[in-house]
Amino acid sequence: MADDRQDLMVFIDLGFILLVGFLILTDTTPIENVALPSADESEAPVSEEDRSVYEVTFDGEVRFTVVLVEQQAVLCTYAGSEALIACMNALIARSARSVFVLNPRGVASVQQLVNILDTCVTRSWSCTVRS
Repeated sequence: MADDRQDLMVFIDLGFILLVGFLILTDTTPIENVALPSADESEAPVSEEDRSVYEVTFDGEVRFTVVLVEQQAVLCTYAGSEALIACMNALIARSARSVFVLNPRGVASVQQLVNILDTCVTRSWSCTVRS
């Protein structure tokens, strides 16, 4: 019985020595130094007036309505994803700081939402989803 404990202690000691050896051999110095922003390089805060928020409501057949949220004015009402992209592209041309709030209605599928979000990502548009 005492031999079993002694063997166990030898394995624990050997494991501890290997662990310490790996820690000593591991290089923990930073490879790159990243320049942190200084106080004088801060960006100007973005004002709410410069940003246009549009609500994009669409259904299962990709009939969509784009509404300017501030004025509740309907800007586009079409059917089809190509027309939606053309409408969003025209709104981005008007104001580069546009934000689109996607609002699926009725039987709109998750795949349609993902397709529109994918378009937003590939074109670097700011899009979010209303829950």
